[in-house]
Amino acid sequence: MHYYSKNLSSKKTSFFWGYRLHCITSAEGIPIAFHVAKNKIPDHKVANKLIKKLKQYNPHINVKHVLADAAYDNNSFYNLVFNELNAFAITPKNKRNSKSDNSNSTICPAGLKMKFNGFVREHNRCRMKFRCPIKIANKKEAKELPKCCPINHPNFSTGKKYGCTRYINADSLIRNSIQASLANIFPSIYKKRKSVELYFARLHNLNIENQTHFFLKTIRNYVCIANIGQALIALAAGAVLNDLTAIRKYKNFAEKAPSPDKLKLKLAA
Repeated sequence: MHYYSKNLSSKKTSFFWGYRLHCITSAEGIPIAFHVAKNKIPDHKVANKLIKKLKQYNPHINVKHVLADAAYDNNSFYNLVFNELNAFAITPKNKRNSKSDNSNSTICPAGLKMKFNGFVREHNRCRMKFRCPIKIANKKEAKELPKCCPINHPNFSTGKKYGCTRYINADSLIRNSIQASLANIFPSIYKKRKSVELYFARLHNLNIENQTHFFLKTIRNYVCIANIGQALIALAAGAVLNDLTAIRKYKNFAEKAPSPDKLKLKLAA
């Protein structure tokens, strides 16, 4: 949803990139929680409000996987889903985060596996510190390591002689472990995310992107009414076709609807 305004006196056109709808749907494509925010706010930062609304509406909800696109491939999102819902976030890898996800980040230039040397906490982040294994090895480990750096790295023998050091963001541990453990089943699970795309396609049919309103509260109310409509269609699909995923078949409801008496019994059940 975006808007533009034209200044007639200066003949200049200015743009306001409007708002963006963020929504959590069920596997059937039924909206469960939504939030409308300014378009400039990154997706993963809105996730916290979405998760809070989801828990507020469904305190005892049981979630196994949360599927999202690459915009949510962020350490904070993985940690949020894991800590708040006790579930696993599944997203495609975002290339912009590939540098921090390097699986060889704890391998020194000489090809040795660096040794964990504690946590470093600073401001709003926590990092894991790794050092040259030769420098901090115990007696047992030292027997299996060379006595000097195989490539004579200057950090090993000059200056403070501290050896090579690496820092890894501790928040990335959950994200990296989930992506590695679910790599084999990722294609089969992630394809279920198409229900979200179908949800937005149905909203597109309601011409929701071409708004004549500008106030955020008004836009949220408009989206809320649209979502209520989607939920009612899903309810009708369950009652008429006994299939919540058949929301897209609403044009055929009248043809396949049972008699009013049977429908009442079905709804009562």
